[in-house]
Amino acid sequence: MHFRFRHRVWTDAKERLEAWFLIENTDVVMLSSGGTQNKDYAPGLLLILERLSAASIGITDAWVDSSTVQELPLDARSIFEPAEGLQPSQILRMLTRRMARVRSDPTARAKGGNSRKRIRIRTDFQGSEERLLTTVQGPVPPERLPVETLNLATADYVWEAVQQLSKSKTWEPFSPSTDFDLIADDMETRLPPKAVFGRALTLALDGEPVWPYQFTAGLDSPCFRLLRAAGYMIVRKDELPPDRPAEDEEGTNGTDERTWKEGSVRMAAHSRRERGHGLAKAKKAQFLKQHGRLRCEACGMTPSEEYGTDWAESCIEVHHATTQVSEMAGSHETRLSDLECVCANCHRLIHRHIREGQATTRFSRTLPGLGLMLSDPPALKHASTPQAPSSPSESRARARR
Repeated sequence: MHFRFRHRVWTDAKERLEAWFLIENTDVVMLSSGGTQNKDYAPGLLLILERLSAASIGITDAWVDSSTVQELPLDARSIFEPAEGLQPSQILRMLTRRMARVRSDPTARAKGGNSRKRIRIRTDFQGSEERLLTTVQGPVPPERLPVETLNLATADYVWEAVQQLSKSKTWEPFSPSTDFDLIADDMETRLPPKAVFGRALTLALDGEPVWPYQFTAGLDSPCFRLLRAAGYMIVRKDELPPDRPAEDEEGTNGTDERTWKEGSVRMAAHSRRERGHGLAKAKKAQFLKQHGRLRCEACGMTPSEEYGTDWAESCIEVHHATTQVSEMAGSHETRLSDLECVCANCHRLIHRHIREGQATTRFSRTLPGLGLMLSDPPALKHASTPQAPSSPSESRARARR
């Protein structure tokens, strides 16, 4: 899907209006007004018409573009009639009067009508979308976003931005990168770091557009810091990404079980399974937003409470609850809902049971002592006489002695 940003109209005095529009090729799409949304519709539309006129950009057609009338033919939705010498204020009156008469039921005889509908204005402009935007939007003040706002682009939003841009391959309103690339989860796709961060911040701000001039990118910038914190590598254009370590015996690759677009085979010294490197941090970020603290979904331990420091949250790992990395097809895609947050101890026990063929990948809370979900919890090979189950706190206390 082509990702379109909405734009705000600014006055010549650099005052913002509550009036929003889109640029699509040579079209200006004025968004509809309702309640407090787009309440400056009329003055915003007039400014757009005045700026088109001042730039000698002609209007060739205009029609109502609301979803409720999409089935009607264009001539039934047309609201513009070209005439010599029309002034912007006259065009505004023509558009608003005629749009009020366009209804989903053309036979309706009700009086009145909405004169603030979504409309599409087709122009004869011959330049880029960016130039058309600059012409009609007005002088946008170069406001830098504060660090507090930039920090809203947490790992889960960065992860989502990487997935969107990896599929769409479009960066607007950002440009292709010149010096650095962000390495996506497949370890092959390269994305413009600033575009990834801009998209992540737009997601964090519920769709509010973020522009290139609102933040900087570079080695020591908050932008790069937050992208790295989300688990992504940033390399120079002429630099190859370093190989990531292969899976260890338990399939944890250190403290994070990282997976997104996984299972693809790369030829290096030998073929091995790869793991997407941003998803574990995205899962943890999502869990923190939902629950406030990281805890083990198997045994219930909250490390920060157990050990008295937030550093203990590093004990929490991410487990693939539906498909093991070794079983993933080359194009396998993992969702956040496919993952569970578990402590290191439970994680290793889960994988031991899986290796023994005694469990599925998804766990429940029925295994004695840890609450792992096994339909028929078996004894491990070479186990001695089973001991009576102990509580998680008793088990951890013995482990520390």
